[in-house]
Amino acid sequence: GDERENVTITLTVDYFFSQATWMLEQFDGTPVSENQFFTTFNEVQAVSFNLDSGEYCVSISDSYADGGVSGNVAVNGVIAVSWDADDYGDEGSFCFTVD
Repeated sequence: GDERENVTITLTVDYFFSQATWMLEQFDGTPVSENQFFTTFNEVQAVSFNLDSGEYCVSISDSYADGGVSGNVAVNGVIAVSWDADDYGDEGSFCFTVD
């Protein structure tokens, strides 16, 4: 089978990095990744996954409920969903489809 990583999630955190966590989930909420943390302000994380066909969501939590993480998801090199740091408050869920 084709084992290449077909999905790349790129996230940029604001100054208050310790408030933010994120994880990749299936559309029904089943976790695909463990909870991910940021280690410094303005950190950029680019994480690749090899995902089967289906619907997935990047779930972002902010303990201070003021957002702060912007990002996008590329599927096979094409941006499938993107969002700004102020598109959510305490929790954001940004979903995409892998064909």
